[in-house]
Amino acid sequence: MPFFTIFIPTFNRGDILQRTLNSIRGQKEHDLEVIIVDDGSTDNTKEVVEDWRQAVDFNVIYLYQPNQGKAAAHNTMLKHAQGELTILLDSDDLLAENALATIRHHWKQAKQEPDCAGIEGLSIDLETGGVLGTVYPRDGMLCNYLKMRQQYGVKGDKLNAIKTSVLKAFPFPRFAGEKHVPPSTVWSRIAHQYQFLHINEALQKKEYRADGITKGWDDKKTHNPCGYRQFYLEILNDHKDYYALSKRFSCARRYVYLSLLCGIKVGQQVSEMHNKLLYAMAFPLGFLKYLKTKNARSAMTRVR
Repeated sequence: MPFFTIFIPTFNRGDILQRTLNSIRGQKEHDLEVIIVDDGSTDNTKEVVEDWRQAVDFNVIYLYQPNQGKAAAHNTMLKHAQGELTILLDSDDLLAENALATIRHHWKQAKQEPDCAGIEGLSIDLETGGVLGTVYPRDGMLCNYLKMRQQYGVKGDKLNAIKTSVLKAFPFPRFAGEKHVPPSTVWSRIAHQYQFLHINEALQKKEYRADGITKGWDDKKTHNPCGYRQFYLEILNDHKDYYALSKRFSCARRYVYLSLLCGIKVGQQVSEMHNKLLYAMAFPLGFLKYLKTKNARSAMTRVR
């Protein structure tokens, strides 16, 4: 069994995927497997992967599936991953120098904690070298995802190396006709049972592209309303103790709006959401947002 599984979801990134793959090949640590899930690419992705496979001394698994989105690719990977730790690496990101050796070093101690699920470290900007988001309050903090993000206010992309057995217990939920589910859905669920060791060391180099998965969140909500609706409902019901009232109100407004987009009737919304008063307060703004979106869609249809 390899120590690391490195998971790379990709879609038409043959032009830059080689850069990501070479950052893995350049690591001193080669006790690993790489699982690449090609989510319906129509470019030369398969050829790039095959050429690279011939040049490395570890197992490379290439899986092709019709375009279904990153969450589906993630769930496909879970069926094949065998490493002790799994690293999630986007196809336009790079591992920092010696990232794998750094993770293994810290995991030797972290795994002694029964509720520690892995290591989380910093991401830096590929162009500037600056830290993306914020650093952790203290190096070596043992903390869960929700507390680190909501109570300590840590922001920005980070790199996780998580126990594969834990990750397999928390697959992404899927919703018919939708391709995107907020990654925080999974990390928030994990937070109720597990913590991460957080290190203020750069483990990843990240570049933002105009067509990247982190772009256009508003469009993603509109086109994937049921996935986002579930995300906000879980914040309101399951993770509420970690969120300030102002944030919960904002989530409630979005829950109403997205529920209506999904065709969920008001009665069901009320029964699902535990805080009925918060729902009543948020409903007018959520309903107004729904009407604006519906009218905008109608206008676009008339133009066509």
